[in-house]
This record gives sequence, C-alpha cells and structure tokens, in this order.
Amino acid sequence: MHKFFKNFPVQVRFISLSLFLFMLGWGLGTDTYFSIYVQTIVESPWGVMMIGAILALAKLLFVVPVGELNDRVHSKHLLLLGKILYVVCAFFFFFAGFWHSWECLLVAVIFNGFANAITFTTYRSYYAKHSTQFTRTQVFWLYFSSSAVAQLVGALISAVLVNWLALPFMYFFVAIFALLSLLQDDYLKEKISRRTTRTRKSLYQRESRQYLMEIEDPELVTTSFSHFLSTFFQGIFSLKAWKKVFDLLKVSPRGLIVAMGTVLFAYLLNYVGFLFIPLVALNNQLSLSEIALLFAVMKVPYLFTMLTGKIGDRYSKKLVIGIILIFMSIFYFLLGMQEDFWIILVLTFAISLGISFLLPLSSALVVDYTPPQHQGKLVGATDFLGKLGEILGSLGFGTLVAIVGNQLGFMMIGIATFVLGLWISVKRLVKQRRLKHRV
Repeated sequence: MHKFFKNFPVQVRFISLSLFLFMLGWGLGTDTYFSIYVQTIVESPWGVMMIGAILALAKLLFVVPVGELNDRVHSKHLLLLGKILYVVCAFFFFFAGFWHSWECLLVAVIFNGFANAITFTTYRSYYAKHSTQFTRTQVFWLYFSSSAVAQLVGALISAVLVNWLALPFMYFFVAIFALLSLLQDDYLKEKISRRTTRTRKSLYQRESRQYLMEIEDPELVTTSFSHFLSTFFQGIFSLKAWKKVFDLLKVSPRGLIVAMGTVLFAYLLNYVGFLFIPLVALNNQLSLSEIALLFAVMKVPYLFTMLTGKIGDRYSKKLVIGIILIFMSIFYFLLGMQEDFWIILVLTFAISLGISFLLPLSSALVVDYTPPQHQGKLVGATDFLGKLGEILGSLGFGTLVAIVGNQLGFMMIGIATFVLGLWISVKRLVKQRRLKHRV
C-alpha cells in the first residue's frame, strides 16, 4: 500500500490531504442527511427536487469560466476564495434549519453552488495537470477516494452524533474543516520546499522544484490576492471562456464527446443516489443512525477500487465503462423491487461500487483526449456536463419518481443504464475488431 501511494507525485498526495480535510466537514452529518434536512425545511419531495436542481444549476454557471481561469492563475487563490464562500454558505444552512427558513436555504444553496464550482473545478484541474497517460485513472481515483473516504468517516461519526446534536448545528463542521483545509493549503508549499532541501537528488526533488516553479511563475500567478480578485471577476463574467471551450470542442476528436457524455451519465447516477436513496430509506422507516450507516456504505467502495486505476490505464477505458454500466443496471433494477433494509444495504453497496469505478474512469478518459495547455478549460467543460447530469438526476428522476414511484423509477434507471452500457461495449468491440483487420 505504501509503495502504491509512493508512485503518486508528492503534490498530488499533499493536495489529497487538503481535500480530505475539507470533505470531512461535509461528511459530518451535512452530506449524510442533506436531502432529509432539506425536506424538513421545504416539507415536500418536489421541494427537495427543486433545491437539488438549483444547487446543481448554481454550480453549472461558473464551472467553465473557473476552468479557463485555472489555465491562467494559481490554484491556491481559487481554493482560498472557494472555501471562504463555503464558510458563508455553512452559516446560511445553519440558519435555514434553525429558523425553518426556505429563504435562507435558497441563499445557502446558491452560495454552495458558486463555492463548489470554484473549489472542485480547481481541485480537478490540479489533479489533471499532475497526471500522466500512465497514471491518469489512478490519480483521479485518489481524487474521488480522498473525498469519499472523508465522507465515509464523517458518516460513521454522524451515526452516533445525530443522537445528541441537531442537524442544523452539524453545518458548523463545514466552516471548521474548510478553514483547517486552508491551513493545509498554506502548509503545502512549505512542506514541499523542506523535502526539496533534504532530497536534492531524488524524484521528490525534481517534482517539488517543478511545483515551486509553478508557484513562482509570474505568468501563472497573480501578484496579490487583490489582483487575483480583479482577474477572477473579469474572467468569471466573461463569455470568452465559453467561446474558447466551444472552439476547442469543434476541433477535438469525436471520442472526446463520447467521453464527456459518460461523465454526464456518471454524475447523473451519483446524484440520484445522493438525493433519493436516503429518502427511500426514510420511507422504509429507517432511523437517522441507520441512514448514516447506509450513506457510509455508499462510500466504502472507494477504499477498494485502486485496482480500477491500473485496469483503466492498461485497457480500453470505454470498454471497462460499458461493462460496469451493464452490471450496475442489474442492481438498479433489483433496488426497485426491495424494501428490506439489509438487501437495500447490499444493493446500495453494489451500485456505489460501480459509481466509484465510473467517476475516475470517465474523468481520466476526458483528460486522455485533452492537450496539456487546455486541461483547465476542458476540466471546466467536463464539470459543466457533470453538473448538467446532476440537474437531470434531480429534476428528471425526481419527476419520474413523482409520476411512477420510487420502485418503478429505479427499475427504469436500470433499463436505461443497461442500454447505454451495451451500446458503449458493442461499439468499442466493433472498433477493436476493425483495427485488428487493418493490421
């Protein structure tokens, strides 16, 4: 295990600790009970659906400009701004539940969306820029697993914490851990610099020197935070970033469009699980502690999917994605037929296992088609599609559930997943056969 992690660039390992600390605040009750918390305020499944869609829409508006900014400014300023906004949104979430105010909830969700677009697009761009063709899926596995393991730990603590701490007060953990992760971001440069001094002839020294060059490059980093803010507000409301992305997509290979489509569907499935599986559990009379355990089970697969990175970097990512979708379709279909807690637990684990494979594989597939100088832009475009998938997951599946019910809704998701998986697999196998015949 130690040898496995030692293969990652030192800056990827340190930024993963920053991400872990940040997401631990969200794991401590807030993500675990998000849809349930929202339902206590808006008092309607339709309200949960609309809030989920507004959250995804607020994220969607800024991801492309932020992606383009990641090609021009350093990530530390973007992370600072994003986490400050997260502290603000945490207080609005608290007051929304404390005062039972849907107005505060709406403000909190909008701040959350803006902060998410800035913070996570920056994190993803950082991981993309520090990956290679031979480590790409493994690096993105580390990105998703750092977040998921933090949520897993937080959910397990929440199962006990919820018995004596009301849900609104759990949002203070978001602010606390956002600030702790900022301390880790500041510590990053100093720590790498010290390693450089100790190991001048090692691989760490070369990686660290490259990182420090990025930090000090005047063309990459604005001279001050105030200068950065000026650059940020000029870029965030400009249409130039969108135009650059569309121009880039016009000359990109067709495979990139397919890859970005898999990202959209992966995030759609992830968001459906995030919003609706806890509500299904609540409808089946599960306690809040049991729902926290269910949420933790949804994150366990990220502990064991490091092998996916090696498979994705060695074999056809499209074929692996297609096969995973076919297997996931079975579990979605079965989930629509079950009401027993333990069976729901097993099926949730199986679905989450598939999603834990899909997210890093689809993200790495996009970066495979991306020139290094445009990685920030296309990460932003990919995040845009991910947020669009979340909107479709919230509004589309929410509407479906309202019309046909939870059980039939999950069965229909299973059918759609099977059809998509079969199409991707067959198309890839046909292409491989044609290439063999040409040789």
